[in-house]
Amino acid sequence: MCRRAFTLVELVVVIAIIGVLVGLALPAVQMAREAARRSQCQNNLRNVGLGIDHFISANRIVPIGSDLLSTTEHSWASKILPHIEEARIYQRINFEKAWNEPTFNHSVVGENIAIFRCPSAVKDFPGKIDFGGVQGTGLTGLPIGMSADQAFGCGSMIVRVREQSSPLRLGAITDGLSNTISVAESSDRNPESSGRWACGRNCFSQNHQIADEHSDGMHSLHAIGVHGLYMDGRIHLISNSVSSHVIGAWCTRSGAEIEYSVED
Repeated sequence: MCRRAFTLVELVVVIAIIGVLVGLALPAVQMAREAARRSQCQNNLRNVGLGIDHFISANRIVPIGSDLLSTTEHSWASKILPHIEEARIYQRINFEKAWNEPTFNHSVVGENIAIFRCPSAVKDFPGKIDFGGVQGTGLTGLPIGMSADQAFGCGSMIVRVREQSSPLRLGAITDGLSNTISVAESSDRNPESSGRWACGRNCFSQNHQIADEHSDGMHSLHAIGVHGLYMDGRIHLISNSVSSHVIGAWCTRSGAEIEYSVED
């Protein structure tokens, strides 16, 4: 009886064809996965924006980026917790003590909050946040300092210091809510401070291009840019190719650079 079977050459050819097809399909699969991660990151940041909006509606002020004046350094992210369905965590924080005070706050600031994370980020540690509040920028030629007209105090998420001891009201954002970034991606930062949602040092002054991986400002693991949340609640994917002056304009609240509007 004659049995039919594949020859060795035929098997090698089939395996080679399968390998080529897998090689062609793999980039497409990876792109689809990254698109899904990017979409989830965008949704997380949108929910952060809703929390900020609800905070403003309830308190008539913009949340302070970091309370440095009291030396506690509690962050804007802690203040919006009741408005993102995390009241249970908020109630455990002692805002009279330092954000990481060992007795009162150490355990709660290690809580993981899903909407503060970007799925494309690599690092993983307790209390992580992949977003940062924009406190200012040095990209528009402003002098160094913490005042409203200086590089570390001209943004919408101010650090509370002597020069700016009171929270902002929306009226102070004269460039327009749609032209002013409040929060942006800043992935995989220092797990001891700037990378933690409870620490106000997650706020930053944008002083470099967003593609600069050594910057402590806007940075993401998305290949094409970073997501920015504007004060009107809109999310915009800021391309790595956007000029530094335009980025700087979006990071100031009253610099009169309103000609750099965000395209939908």
